[in-house]
Amino acid sequence: MKRIIIIEDEAILVKSLEYLLKRLGYETVASADNGADAVKLINDLKPDIVLMDISLHGETDGIETTELINQTENPPPVVFLTAYSEEAISARAKNVMQFGYILKPVDERELAVTLEFALFRKLVSDRERATAKTLATLVNLIDSVVIIIDSKGYVKDLSPKALTLLKTDKENCSSIKFGEIYSFVAAPHIRPLWDPVEHTLKTGNHFDFPEDSFMLKNEKVLAEISAGSLMPVLSGETVQGALLVLKTKSKPNESRPFTEFE
Repeated sequence: MKRIIIIEDEAILVKSLEYLLKRLGYETVASADNGADAVKLINDLKPDIVLMDISLHGETDGIETTELINQTENPPPVVFLTAYSEEAISARAKNVMQFGYILKPVDERELAVTLEFALFRKLVSDRERATAKTLATLVNLIDSVVIIIDSKGYVKDLSPKALTLLKTDKENCSSIKFGEIYSFVAAPHIRPLWDPVEHTLKTGNHFDFPEDSFMLKNEKVLAEISAGSLMPVLSGETVQGALLVLKTKSKPNESRPFTEFE
């Protein structure tokens, strides 16, 4: 059971979150309503993950508190709670929102998806740990669409959900050159994204998919993406491949012409 700390100054919301988190299999080990107590609790209890409200009692808000937490050794991932939409979140907040955020009022499914995604992203955020051996083990443990791509752009391994989405099996996946078959677009302007896999393989840069993105095959929607990230697999400074992790909204096997979304 994953251990979580809630940093939130609304007592009623804390109780509600504790209930939802228990249903999702998390143990709430502590809560606090201010930044000073939050930093002390996190240092003492070393939780697996933290839920952090942007607005807190006291002089230190959730953003500054997270900056302090990130200066500690092996800090836990921090997922933000906010009443503001993405457009209203300040640039200062976005700089520390590397593990995502959840809008209030909190939706249970969104909470589950965001926490799981943050935990997985934490596992591979340390580039030295993101080795092919590590990823081969992790890929079967995560309840997401996970695709490992080699340095030439060919699919190397897939999670069970990815196998279902791509309608393939592990024996045949190595023949798939990802960028030649699959593409991504982003709403609301239906603009195509440049090939993010090729970009990551060439540059070694991390790529986060914008909200309301779609994964396409032959101009048909395979999945609506609620969260997604593409990370390089490195050996030292050499890019050995890429790791694609997607949380999807639509059901696998529900391929629809993209024109239905326009």
